[in-house]
Amino acid sequence: MLYAEHIQSALEYVETHLAEECSLEGCANAAGYSVYHFSRIFKGTIGLAPIDYVRRRRLTEAAKDLDGCALPLIDIAVKWGFESAETFIRAFEAEHGITPGHYRGTGMSLHLTAPFRIPGNAAFRLPEPEIACLPERMLCGYPFPVEPGGKHGAIPRFWNQYHGRRLGDTLPGASVDGWFEDVGCLWFAPGGARTYVIGTWTDRAGPEGTVLVTIPAGRHAVFATPPADAFTYVETIHNTWDAIFGQWLPAAPFDIAPGPQYECYVERSHSFSERIYIPIIGKEPVR
Repeated sequence: MLYAEHIQSALEYVETHLAEECSLEGCANAAGYSVYHFSRIFKGTIGLAPIDYVRRRRLTEAAKDLDGCALPLIDIAVKWGFESAETFIRAFEAEHGITPGHYRGTGMSLHLTAPFRIPGNAAFRLPEPEIACLPERMLCGYPFPVEPGGKHGAIPRFWNQYHGRRLGDTLPGASVDGWFEDVGCLWFAPGGARTYVIGTWTDRAGPEGTVLVTIPAGRHAVFATPPADAFTYVETIHNTWDAIFGQWLPAAPFDIAPGPQYECYVERSHSFSERIYIPIIGKEPVR
């Protein structure tokens, strides 16, 4: 059966009904399936239940309105199918870790959901990395615990909370004008807890609740994320990380070395580009 074509018809139905009623029954009818069969095939193809996909698409378009127009919050909520401003605020905060009011006017990059296209997206092109020997550095930042398998979902919300609360400005490595490098680091805290630390470069202790992380000297593969904009930046970062581990590393003459993996960019620049640093060692020859 031509599942791909049928699900694509449902996806097109969603896009034309985002700002009006978009029922599960209507999506299933567009695909030509029963509700039960459609729900099972849709989730297997897209990775999300239909209701979750519609909610994420509506939140994405609402975020664009928050960033680009002066409509009152209630008008944006109603425009994109939310029953009230309160319902919209709760859904937005659950998805992004900040409220629409805190997001509006900040220029932050959210992890948005672009329209899904079948058959899939074009193959992601991973730029070749620079191989560099780097000195030891110290990072002061705020730690966020990362649950197993929760990397992509949790980390964007951590960044939103970090920028929304202006935590970077509280760190000793911050500059007065805001043009300092933001660093996100996957780190194992004392005791072995997997942690994501967001901060900036400094060897000075920060306020209560911060930690100091040592990035050991060593050889790193340094990747620059491909060009993006405010609405595709976070997904481009995720695609880059996935391609590093799924495409580049299996074919490269390197293994991951012990030590933190980290990513850096300047939030104030709005350049929508970051650099990813992976510690590496040469692979042992196969015997």
